[in-house]
Amino acid sequence: MARDDQRERRDLGEDIVAAVQRMGVASRRVGDAFAAQAGLHTTDLEALLHVMQAQARGEPPTAGALAESLGVSTGAATAVIDRLERVGHVERHRDERDRRKVIVRCSDAARAVAEEFFGPLTQLSDQVLDTFTTPELHAVARFLGAYTDAMSRHVHGGQPTHER
Repeated sequence: MARDDQRERRDLGEDIVAAVQRMGVASRRVGDAFAAQAGLHTTDLEALLHVMQAQARGEPPTAGALAESLGVSTGAATAVIDRLERVGHVERHRDERDRRKVIVRCSDAARAVAEEFFGPLTQLSDQVLDTFTTPELHAVARFLGAYTDAMSRHVHGGQPTHER
């Protein structure tokens, strides 16, 4: 019985890894399609996603924090922010507590463009999520978070990362 359980876990593990790989490819293709439609470079798209996610958490990033999230120099992050600002996707604001810091926020125009493109995908995602129980969703969220952290550690030579 234990041998059958080991085989089932191995087979499930292989199926899960293959599904995560397919999801990664599909996600990249969705991102590429959005970037092309919005006239963005893939790095610009990644930066915009970081800004949107951080802002949704109530923690809009500084240029330095964005550089760290992207794994680029502050100069490269500034160039990305400049490009996103030129096309109207982000805005720079001085931090009210520390005027030396510049906070990067998503513009209303960027949110509208993202909603138009990703709205249908959100509906499809909601349909998929509705097929899972809350405990199952907790397990999926825990797995995806841990798996993503493992991949990030692999890329960064085993070092923990602070991406979310």
